[in-house]
Amino acid sequence: MPDIESGWRSIPSTPKPNMPKATEEDFEKFKLEISKAHMYWSHFRALFTESQQTVEILNESARGFFRHIQEIYFDYAILHIGRMLDPAQTKVNKVPKDNFTLEKLHKELKSCLDQNSYDQANQIFSTIRKKYAASFKHWRNRTIAHMDYETIKDPAQLPAINVLMVNQLLEKLAEYMNVIDGYFHNTEFAYDGFIERRGVQDLIATLRMGLRYEELVQSHDIA
Repeated sequence: MPDIESGWRSIPSTPKPNMPKATEEDFEKFKLEISKAHMYWSHFRALFTESQQTVEILNESARGFFRHIQEIYFDYAILHIGRMLDPAQTKVNKVPKDNFTLEKLHKELKSCLDQNSYDQANQIFSTIRKKYAASFKHWRNRTIAHMDYETIKDPAQLPAINVLMVNQLLEKLAEYMNVIDGYFHNTEFAYDGFIERRGVQDLIATLRMGLRYEELVQSHDIA
């Protein structure tokens, strides 16, 4: 997996208290998970949604293979995001078990923030839960984690998840985290500002050269 590079933008303001160590560790780990989600989704968009020319190159090179890659990338992005939106705790054999999720982090942060920052974070958190969580977890549970019989019979009952919806959710997750970063560190983290795309660009360039070579062979311009 390539390194994930991101950048910071300074926000001048007065220093804030330190975040408790355990909460800070969870916050930084969750920041990495959101960065991964941005990376997976950025690669998906670069390959399949941002350029008709790129899609045509993929189809001409290996239509069936890249169709599978498209499905795998989409499913994995939804799976990764869905995990972050799970409840803070679930029961395994009737024993409560903590999950590493946005809800768990939100509960940890409640006692750390001033009222204004908590209200901002809580408003974003509520929007994520009400507008996105059910759809993403439903898709994850019914099509990726399990093969739900009713869904297999009638896929139309699945919620509509599209590129715009994923973009908006990732923006909300980044906005939430930046409220916290802004309070404690006077910074904002650019989750999608420096995503590594060189591998995707190199792949398309290589495929383009291969198609051009095949064209020259077919036209007998080269042996």
